[in-house]
Amino acid sequence: MIYILLSTVILAGYCDRAARKSRIEMLSIETRFRLFGIRDELRNAAIDGRLERDNWFEYFDTTLTKIIDLLPILSVWQIATMLFHYRNDRTSERHIQELTSFLDQDENEEFRRLYSRFAKVVGAFLIRRHRIMGTLLRVIGKAADGASNVKQDATQIVATAPETSTFLTYCEG
Repeated sequence: MIYILLSTVILAGYCDRAARKSRIEMLSIETRFRLFGIRDELRNAAIDGRLERDNWFEYFDTTLTKIIDLLPILSVWQIATMLFHYRNDRTSERHIQELTSFLDQDENEEFRRLYSRFAKVVGAFLIRRHRIMGTLLRVIGKAADGASNVKQDATQIVATAPETSTFLTYCEG
């Protein structure tokens, strides 16, 4: 009898793991297509002349591609590690400031719009990938004003850190 009970628990664990893995794979595929859509919009804007094909265009284009490739391994834990690692790094702060300054310029409205969509898609991916963590972050977000800064900080780190972007290649300096 104990063998049947033990076997049932083990089987349930395997089924749960398979369902979780399948859910994450489907979420990754769905998010990939959303990011491909943003990248296509970026490229179409350059073709139509709404954006210049400069270093900023190359940065956004290649960073979108890099994030698409990293989706299967991108997690809240990886982002938390990067936030911790770069928390007092002056170079990282300078990169975030440079990106923010670029996006705040009136003539970069199209980049700002696409960056905002990118941030929402990646944020939604992370929250849906880690359902319990996503629920916890929403509760914290309602309880504390500073929680919105965590989301902004995470997005900025994803957009500028060498692990997840091509900022150093195209935009430094």
